[in-house]
Amino acid sequence: MNNVTNDSDEAAQKAKSARTMQIVWTILILVFAVITAFRLYGWANGTDNLRGILSPLGMIFVGAGAITRPRNRNLSYVLTGIALVLVISGLILMFVY
Repeated sequence: MNNVTNDSDEAAQKAKSARTMQIVWTILILVFAVITAFRLYGWANGTDNLRGILSPLGMIFVGAGAITRPRNRNLSYVLTGIALVLVISGLILMFVY
């Protein structure tokens, strides 16, 4: 009977790991926002094009979907779908042009 896991310990561990993932994704969203801002700045100066913005913008949506997943699954799926479209179209445009 000592091998029976305590549900409250498992729930606490899951909550701790979810909180850690939220912090990691928040930091990554900020990094991708900075990358997007630099690409927009390059586009404004005429040295870059808007194709390069799609993939980092998609990763911002992936992070937003991961952060909202524990509370709102439907919103998370919508954000992940938008991210999928942005990232794949960014990759296709990067290889085509």
